[in-house]
Amino acid sequence: MASWQAYLDPVLASGNLQAGAIIQCDNSQIVAQSPGFQMAAADVQGLTNSLGYYGSSSSFYATRPSINGVVFTPSDYQPGEGFSYRNGSTVVSVYKSNTMAVLGVYSSNASGTAIFRLSGLADWLKSNGY
Repeated sequence: MASWQAYLDPVLASGNLQAGAIIQCDNSQIVAQSPGFQMAAADVQGLTNSLGYYGSSSSFYATRPSINGVVFTPSDYQPGEGFSYRNGSTVVSVYKSNTMAVLGVYSSNASGTAIFRLSGLADWLKSNGY
């Protein structure tokens, strides 16, 4: 893949997301991200564990990721698809493809469109072998 950023930028440009990233799950590396996006390596590993890449999906409930200094708590888990975390009206959703995870931060007011864009990118990656 020449640049994962080229796949994330149109999703970010939609205006529905406050921040986003694409994570390569075999090594828990962030391969594309929005400007200023900050997430500790342990939090990235926790998310990939929650997706079942390196652990059990039950780790979803134990994971409290911090993104840009804000801690999120578990909200919604959809086996085999993805999950969401919340902090007030701010939501973090993560959707998986075969080898990647697409993460987005958005306001609960933009949930429908944000979820559509994030899950759409994950589905596209999956259908193209990623």
